[in-house]
Amino acid sequence: MRMKLGLAVGLALSAIAGVTGAKAEDVKNWGWAPYPVNAWEGDKSTPKQYELLKPEEVKQKWHLCVLMPTLTDSVFIGINYAFVQEAKRLGLKMTIFDAGGFQNLTKQLSQYDNCVALGADAILFQAISEEGLVRKVEDGKAAGIAQIAVDNMVSPNMPYDAGVFPDNYQQAYASAKFSQELFKNETGEVGILDFPGPQAANWAAVGEKAHQDALKGTNIKILATMWGNTTKNEQQRLVEDALHTYPDAKAIIGNAVMNEVAPNAIRESGHANISVIGDYLNTGSMALVKTGEVTAAPLQGSVATTVIGVDQAVRVLQKMPFDKRLTATPIMVTKDTVGKYDLSGEFGPDNWKPVFSVD
Repeated sequence: MRMKLGLAVGLALSAIAGVTGAKAEDVKNWGWAPYPVNAWEGDKSTPKQYELLKPEEVKQKWHLCVLMPTLTDSVFIGINYAFVQEAKRLGLKMTIFDAGGFQNLTKQLSQYDNCVALGADAILFQAISEEGLVRKVEDGKAAGIAQIAVDNMVSPNMPYDAGVFPDNYQQAYASAKFSQELFKNETGEVGILDFPGPQAANWAAVGEKAHQDALKGTNIKILATMWGNTTKNEQQRLVEDALHTYPDAKAIIGNAVMNEVAPNAIRESGHANISVIGDYLNTGSMALVKTGEVTAAPLQGSVATTVIGVDQAVRVLQKMPFDKRLTATPIMVTKDTVGKYDLSGEFGPDNWKPVFSVD
């Protein structure tokens, strides 16, 4: 019996592009709802089933402004899909900006100002850098604009009103623990290579720390940490360089785009028996999990948590009860276990093209 989870799922715009009307046939009915999450108070969490708002509960056509760091891979394209479809479902106005890459903090800061100038009721941000964006969030909140942190995990110290995330720490921790289990019968030190993602991105830094924490005191040694933007060209270069420098590595671990390019890079390098382990999944790396070319990776719930973020924004604006911090629970999958899960809620449709405005 297949388990239904929905899941534990450089274009730079300086102006609003494309207007999409909310047609009934376009609006996604989220078949995975209610969604299992963890609600946090301090360092303690409580499992709950998150119930989405009904359209008739929305009191007015709120204007939500969204800051996305990139649209370079299927995870972020799926997140764009989730933002747009939930805005349509609830009858909201939405403007979406894409910074064009994790290196473009200055552009994201400018786009935040654009959201303010547009008179947004709420700003939903995927922070390129928590430290870089915090002053804007403080100022926006002081101006009475709801601040919602979505998908790219930031610390509880960030002054958002509500935040909902895949649990980047737990995902990376689970991936590193999987590597320990994979090599439990190895004697002596086992070297692995770490590819967290862009160094400026909080989620990548969180993932790197989780790897270190999970492997402390084990026979698994991280030989090198290779930071870089999550584009295929950059990750391909990093993998090739790392394999050349550390030919005795037994595994590589990290971001989903690395997972996509690593199997081919490993073959071309002439290496054998190097395991590839993901901290999260995109559609390309999911396909490779199914073939076994990626050994394992966690489901993370990006689409579901994004939808919940839109819902949370409305709750904050309408002064309804809401949880300040929510996370999804990661589930490690392999070639042998991925077939147990209904993945329909993990990613957007294959043919989805990014949309930047909902009226």
